[in-house]
Amino acid sequence: MRAPPMPPADPGRRDFLQLSLGGSLVLGLAGGMATLSGCAREAATAQGFHVLRPQDLPLVSRLLGGALDGALPTEPAARADAVQRTLASFDRLLHDTSPGVRGMFLQLLDLLDLGITRGPLFGLWKSWDDASDADAGAVLQRLAGSRVGFLRGAYNGLTTMTTMAWYLDAANVPAAIYPGPPKKVIA
Repeated sequence: MRAPPMPPADPGRRDFLQLSLGGSLVLGLAGGMATLSGCAREAATAQGFHVLRPQDLPLVSRLLGGALDGALPTEPAARADAVQRTLASFDRLLHDTSPGVRGMFLQLLDLLDLGITRGPLFGLWKSWDDASDADAGAVLQRLAGSRVGFLRGAYNGLTTMTTMAWYLDAANVPAAIYPGPPKKVIA
């Protein structure tokens, strides 16, 4: 007598296990490379920031340009000022999150910054200092269209944080064309 055939595995479970294994391998490899390259040390924060480190500033600046396509001013001085204000707002958002979320977000920034993972995973083979806003936009599009859940989650986290940081700056609220909450009228 033959044993009955096994029912097919649940594709949702299989996909989840593959994603978990893939994400673990990527993060383990990146962590190992960061340790070997000396990046795993507790880095000092950039001057004037609570959480962001000096190596994070060019990366986040470029991601702002990619995520906020068209929202940043085109005039160079106004653009630089808007980017600085948004970086400060981004830093405050990270500072106000839980230590676990902050740590994971910094690991994501490390993964984006590490050359050995930046090229194959994100499609950016040059440094963030040499990247353009179009390059950052292409990285974000690659993340958004990825079949890997971890990369789509990275896209959601990065774009949500950059957008929130942008609109937390009161100078950028008029760009939203939202007049604010209704004013209470006392009759």
